[in-house]
Amino acid sequence: MTIRRIFVEVRVSNDCEARNWEWKRTDRNYIKAVEDLKAKWDGWFEGVRLVEKTFNSDTFEITTRIIKETHRTYTNYRWTGDVEEKIF
Repeated sequence: MTIRRIFVEVRVSNDCEARNWEWKRTDRNYIKAVEDLKAKWDGWFEGVRLVEKTFNSDTFEITTRIIKETHRTYTNYRWTGDVEEKIF
């Protein structure tokens, strides 16, 4: 048996110097999270993605399939104020 569920994840830094990044699940919807990403600069919040996670009860494996992802665009290491969305 497989169980599928769609999640919204945000890419956040988990240290004070923004060196280590990871995707964390959020309760916000995708559109609201993208609006927050566009609205203001936050050095510890860098991207949003919509993923489908599938749990296989026979093998106890969880697979992740990215549906779409939005991240900030940079020029010469400076945020341009824009975001880019990729649909997979």
